[in-house]
Amino acid sequence: MSGPPFSIVIPTRDRAAILARTLDALAGVRGAPGGAELVVVDDGSRDGTADLLAERLPRLPFPARALRAGGGGAAAARNRGIEEARGRIVAFLGDDTLPEEGWLEGHRAAHALRPGHAVLGAVDWHPECGRDPLLSFLAPRGPWLDTGPLDDPSDLGPDRFFACNLSLPRERLLEERFDEGFPGAAGEDRELGWRLHRRGVRLAFSPAARVLHLHPLDLAAFARRMEDAGRAARRMAARHPDMAARVRPRRVALQRAAGAALGALPEGAVPAPLRRLRWRAVLGAAYGRGWMAGGRA
Repeated sequence: MSGPPFSIVIPTRDRAAILARTLDALAGVRGAPGGAELVVVDDGSRDGTADLLAERLPRLPFPARALRAGGGGAAAARNRGIEEARGRIVAFLGDDTLPEEGWLEGHRAAHALRPGHAVLGAVDWHPECGRDPLLSFLAPRGPWLDTGPLDDPSDLGPDRFFACNLSLPRERLLEERFDEGFPGAAGEDRELGWRLHRRGVRLAFSPAARVLHLHPLDLAAFARRMEDAGRAARRMAARHPDMAARVRPRRVALQRAAGAALGALPEGAVPAPLRRLRWRAVLGAAYGRGWMAGGRA
């Protein structure tokens, strides 16, 4: 297969406004003209995403095309993008992770140092998200996304396999596909990371391959995501019994009780030094609810 060195794959559904911002950012990425193509997989959008793609993709300074999928979820959409990709390396972005100018160069340099392996780029909050203490708690070193501290940036392990800013050789992805049994965007990337890790693929970190996440979250919204993560973890534990100890929530009943008690308090009623404790309890309880629901599914 002949094609550019990189295929950038973005799954999306009903997020036309933020996707437009990501496409604008991609237009300014250094090295993309002549070095990359873009494949956007529209997973059944009904909000004008198809019209947006028809208008914007021809304007990009590198080849870009849209594919239509049937609403099977992020894992299925990424698999479709992998099948259609022509590049030797597939670089995944979220539809709300805006790449900086040096993003592609960062991934390229990391692959030159460790060919055949995977690369995770840095993910930080977009300045438009503001200086929200909750967001600072969630990432980039927190329960949503943890990219540090890094004892060995050349081998992060499979737990940091985050598809919002990830690249690896296409041939590896044809050997191990995303599990389409994960219907939502939670856990399917980490589970794939475990399978690839067993095949000898290692994950390196590139701070130069940086994206900015434009997706403000409040505690209630993130708790819903943690419930999804708990359900996904239950599926991972069923598929990989040796992983169960790493993904099983500890003291589920205690977490749920503490989360219910602390979550009932208004945010302003909790002293600032204790807010992180409250957030951990609420999110741990949500994860536990998802875990329990996953066992009943």
